[in-house]
Amino acid sequence: MFDTAKYNQWIQSSKVLQVRYISLLTAALYCIFAQIDPFIVPSKSLFFVHTIHLYFLCPLLLVVAGLTFFEKHHSLLTYSTIVAPIIANFGNFLILSKLGDPTFYMPETYFIIFWAFILSGLRLFLAIISVSMIIFISLFSSLYLSSQEFIMHLFWIFCATSFGG
Repeated sequence: MFDTAKYNQWIQSSKVLQVRYISLLTAALYCIFAQIDPFIVPSKSLFFVHTIHLYFLCPLLLVVAGLTFFEKHHSLLTYSTIVAPIIANFGNFLILSKLGDPTFYMPETYFIIFWAFILSGLRLFLAIISVSMIIFISLFSSLYLSSQEFIMHLFWIFCATSFGG
């Protein structure tokens, strides 16, 4: 007979492992990203971009991964998994606002949306909350993008949201 309690426990433990490994992988990718920054970012903005990628987002994701080891903190893990993509997108927004040509860093927003929907292990409703905040933040990108770039940015956000949700 099908044991619902065992199944739910298995799903929960699988999601915790998923969050752990995806957070570690994403932290590693941000470390790699920080090594690529000097080749793309103007020297006047490099410290700022490097600080966000390497000294802010990497530790944030490592904290999320660390929370997976403590069952008593799993509710905090859920909240941090909702908030982490929002913080990452805000960091990306700040980076985009500092660059003369933000097109190299705009795809980070789309990756963050995919991360929230597909990789984070969040329930759909919680992922929608997170992505809604990301979209809200992205609306302010009109402050530093041309109208053509802004339209395409919104289009790709819509595509990422459609495929993710």
